[in-house]
Amino acid sequence: MAPIYERHPAVDQVLLFEKGEGTLNKPVQMIQTLRLVREGRFDLAILFQNAFEAALLTRLAGIGLRIGYNTDGRGLLLTHPIIRTKEVLRVHQTGYYLSLLRGMGWEVETRVPRLYMSASDADAAKAVLQSQDIGDEDFLLGLAPGAVFGGAKRWPPERFAEIGDMGLREWGAKVVLFGS
Repeated sequence: MAPIYERHPAVDQVLLFEKGEGTLNKPVQMIQTLRLVREGRFDLAILFQNAFEAALLTRLAGIGLRIGYNTDGRGLLLTHPIIRTKEVLRVHQTGYYLSLLRGMGWEVETRVPRLYMSASDADAAKAVLQSQDIGDEDFLLGLAPGAVFGGAKRWPPERFAEIGDMGLREWGAKVVLFGS
C-alpha cells in the first residue's frame, strides 16, 4: 500500500510498519518502528486500521492526540476513542474511514477515491495494456481477487468470474486481474 500513499500530493512521508502475524513477538522490529515514530515528533495520529499494535505504538511514541475506533481493547490507548456503530460496519471501507473522522465532529466530504501515479508508472501501465490490445477507448474492469491474512476475506473465484462475465456482457469491458 505504501506506493499508493507515497504518490498522494497531501502526503509528506510514509513510515512502514511491517505488521505481519505475531508482531508483538518481534520486539526488535517494534522498537525500531517506535524509534522512527518518536523521531517524527507527530502531534496527531488517526488510526484508520483497528490494530491494537498501532494504538500501542502511537501511545508509546508519545503522540498527544490519538484518534481511532474503540475496538480490540484499544480504548485506553486512544485520547479520542470513537464508538464504532453497527451501521458503519455495513458501508464501504472509505465510508468506514470517513465515519471515524465524522466521529470527531469534523466535516468531511464523501467522494470517489482517487489514485495518483507518476508519469513513469502511467507509461508502464499503458505499455502493459497496449501489449494486450487494450486501448485508451476501452472500458476497463479491474478485479483484485487476493486478500491478506486468511481465506475468510476472499471471495470464491467463481464470483469474480461472474463479475468479469457481467462486465463483458453489459459494458463490453476488458477485464484486468490484479495480484500475484
